[in-house]
Amino acid sequence: FGAEIMGAATPETDAEAIAMASFMIKSLGLKNYKMRIGHIGVLRQRIADIGVPAERTAEVLQKLDKKLYDEARPILKDIGVADADIEDLFKLTETVGGTEVLSMVPGDAGTYLKEVVDYLDYMGVKDVEIDLGVVRGLDYYTGMVFEAEAPVLGAEKQICGGGSYTLSELFGGEKVFSTGFAVGFDRILLAMEKEGIEYQREGIDAYVVAVSDDVRKDSFGIVAKLREAGISADIDIMGRKLGKAMKFASIVCARYAVIVGANELARNAVTLRDMATGEQCEVAIADLPAKIRN
Repeated sequence: FGAEIMGAATPETDAEAIAMASFMIKSLGLKNYKMRIGHIGVLRQRIADIGVPAERTAEVLQKLDKKLYDEARPILKDIGVADADIEDLFKLTETVGGTEVLSMVPGDAGTYLKEVVDYLDYMGVKDVEIDLGVVRGLDYYTGMVFEAEAPVLGAEKQICGGGSYTLSELFGGEKVFSTGFAVGFDRILLAMEKEGIEYQREGIDAYVVAVSDDVRKDSFGIVAKLREAGISADIDIMGRKLGKAMKFASIVCARYAVIVGANELARNAVTLRDMATGEQCEVAIADLPAKIRN
């Protein structure tokens, strides 16, 4: 899961995306995590300056992204890059630190990152780490890039990644600035588990089950009325038998199962089962939202 912002190529937009990712991670209760921010333009410029042709830039960046220096070195030597330039390039990818590192970032990229960090500071996202080795390894990234790490996961510690990019052109569209991120669902859950954070799954209020096909359309009418009343409700769309449908209601942590049968429907009623206690009673359809709220 994640988010994207499209249309504005500004430090404010990038800061908003980073802050959103940070707040999402923080809201899950994770305490020990780090935001690392870089700018792909720094490495792209250095790679161009040492003579790497544009058509081989992505190949080199992918190796640098994984810190695979032993694999990057022969590629660079084959291109004709001098040994001293190769070592300087590798050293650049290891440039990590606080905001003092920004003084080592030349040109527009450095100015841009300073602005992003300033906005983050005002938004309460502090102690970010500047890492000029953050590459993200994908060719469509164009500017700011960032990653979030949970040290508790050891070597495979990345839980979130993103940056600014122009992806629409790859699909034949016009150039549109975008910035966004994605959170690794399984990685962040594992980090929460290792930090001892208990996650209480939030279920739904009601799961509507049709006993037979002749009441299926009526069931859809009932779930629609519940939703209109502000009740979080779902409905079986797989045609499960009653037993399996009830098991699924338990899996999705429904508080109630609304069982729609022909006999009850003839009385403008349904059977409402409390999934926690197993108790059930007949409830008039008109009274169903109020009964579920209580």
